[in-house]
Amino acid sequence: MKHQNEYFEAWDKWHKFPENIVQEIGKIVVLHTTENIEESIKRIIILDAGVGTGVNSLRIALACKKLLMESSPDLDLVYVGFDKDKDVSSILNQRKKALRLEEFIDYHFYFWDIESEDLFPFPQKPNVIWLIDFLHWLRDPCHGIAKLQRINPNSLIFFGTPTRDIRLLVGDFNDETLERYSEDIKIFFSTIKRVFLLGSDAKIYSTNTNYFENLWKKLRYKLQGSYTLEWEIVTTYEDLLKIYHLGTLASMRNSFERKYLNRKREKVIQFLGNGFLKKALNLRMGEVIYVYRYEEN
Repeated sequence: MKHQNEYFEAWDKWHKFPENIVQEIGKIVVLHTTENIEESIKRIIILDAGVGTGVNSLRIALACKKLLMESSPDLDLVYVGFDKDKDVSSILNQRKKALRLEEFIDYHFYFWDIESEDLFPFPQKPNVIWLIDFLHWLRDPCHGIAKLQRINPNSLIFFGTPTRDIRLLVGDFNDETLERYSEDIKIFFSTIKRVFLLGSDAKIYSTNTNYFENLWKKLRYKLQGSYTLEWEIVTTYEDLLKIYHLGTLASMRNSFERKYLNRKREKVIQFLGNGFLKKALNLRMGEVIYVYRYEEN
């Protein structure tokens, strides 16, 4: 459990949206939702796919609620989330309590694997579906979208996908992405990618926007709008290693020895222990929010 918590903490450290980004996404959701919702509807039901630790989604939900209280006080907000990983329940409950979420929002949470054959357990149809940093993890994103479509084909969909330096963290990068970095940084991230792919459950986290644009067209969704949001974070190499499930540090040492430093193992360990992993790393992060609506014809 300690290892799992360290993983979640490391993940949240670089994955957490700054508060101004949370507010911007909240404004985007409220703007498009209130413009598209029928006047007779008094409850906005948001279905959040892949809540995870709730580091972003719970805060966005709260921002949406507060914005609705100002602009459309007659509209109630119901937040429904799901995730397949039961290990997130402890940190998720802590975050809900810290945000006092249940004082503001009618909240429901389910453990459900979208790639299973099980039907989604929530009985009501959502007006809004959030797919923020989620589709990339699925074996078959097309099947995942189609399954959500069956829950309610008329839902407004907010699809968020990462851009810029997040590619370094998830292993979906190429020479062009790494071009502006020094040689040791290139070796560091290239090694993470190679080690990550050796794992039995390893999967490249694709940030290929063209792939997803074509996918939405194939499923007959029309783009309603897109928004690019950017910010910077400061992290360390050591913290980045913690987000990977594998024994990355030992493999990193071997790789530095063979591919880069050409030194004895003791020297490599000394090099890694004497500052490199503690070194600060500035990353330029980005998220693009696409708004889609299904068009049958």
